[in-house]
Amino acid sequence: MNYKVVEAHKSNYPNPITIKKGTKLKVGDKYNGPENWRYCYTLNNGTEEWVPEQLIVIENEYGIILEDYTAKELNVEKMKLLRE
Repeated sequence: MNYKVVEAHKSNYPNPITIKKGTKLKVGDKYNGPENWRYCYTLNNGTEEWVPEQLIVIENEYGIILEDYTAKELNVEKMKLLRE
């Protein structure tokens, strides 16, 4: 696949949450919008970030992640193309 970058993007999250399948998380607030996200906290290293709710089995204020997940965002620059 080829992609064309139409706008530069720099991640606002230099230390994204990265979690392995089966990891226990503390599950916090639900995102106030159309997407199903939950704010989660790892128990071992204290990282925190939004995680898609469909990847978590939630029981009370804790959850288990169903598959490996990272919230890493890529930094990209808009480039001029000589030919399209």
